[in-house]
Amino acid sequence: MEPRLTNPFGQTPNGPQDATAPAPAPAPSPWPQRPQAGESMAQVVSLHGDTTPAAPPAVPAPAALPARVKTPLGEVASGWYSAAMATGQRAITGSTVFREQLPSIAGLWREMAEADWAPREAAVLRLLGRGYRIVLVIPASMAAYTALWILQRPLRLFLAASVTAIALVFIVILHP
Repeated sequence: MEPRLTNPFGQTPNGPQDATAPAPAPAPSPWPQRPQAGESMAQVVSLHGDTTPAAPPAVPAPAALPARVKTPLGEVASGWYSAAMATGQRAITGSTVFREQLPSIAGLWREMAEADWAPREAAVLRLLGRGYRIVLVIPASMAAYTALWILQRPLRLFLAASVTAIALVFIVILHP
């Protein structure tokens, strides 16, 4: 005997539910059937009642883009973009801080004096850049280079720590 499936809630809106009964045939749709591949969906209905399939509308060819106008800002942006891409390329291919030698303090001072990062006509920009180099870059580089030099060798680190500890002991004991 086959198991009989029933609705545990009893009745459905269309009457009692019986799983063994055949499904009713679907009602005819008032809407037209979807066209098969290759058939057109559009139909042209003339005023006289004649129906003929419509030809698909002609797609116009895309219009040619206007020629790019070169502007000073566009040239600057283009130059900046190509420089940024070259920098990114160098970073990816290995020309990075990990492979290049760091500039010396004298080299940083020389770059600051030449101020090649700004055009000669931009005196304010050159002055601001030089001030930035003198106030921040060169002192920070001196501190970082000193720390790097000490940390490169264990004996240097030991001697620096020993001298610092002895100096702190004398400062605390002699100057209470």
